[in-house]
Amino acid sequence: MEHNEFELEFTKLVSAMKKESQDEFIRHYQTKAKNPVSVFGFSVFLGGLGVDRFIIGDTGLGIGKLLTAGGLGVWTIVDLFLIAKATRRKNMEIAMDLKNVINISK
Repeated sequence: MEHNEFELEFTKLVSAMKKESQDEFIRHYQTKAKNPVSVFGFSVFLGGLGVDRFIIGDTGLGIGKLLTAGGLGVWTIVDLFLIAKATRRKNMEIAMDLKNVINISK
């Protein structure tokens, strides 16, 4: 998911909520979402061990990278280009899950 696409989707999601729900949503989202820049840093330094994938919640891919030494380095290099998109995609999943939980509890 591209940055602009993420911002547009996220803005639509939040603006469709009531003001009280927006505040609660933002508070919970900020505690669960991952910063793509930070995850990229982990990918640069510890990507061969799968740490970047573990951080965003892709446990299976993290284990795969760990056991194959980052796909013998190839997967690690590819993930340098893909990890920011994967992080934004996971953040959107978190946002959608939170939206559903907040809507149910209201």
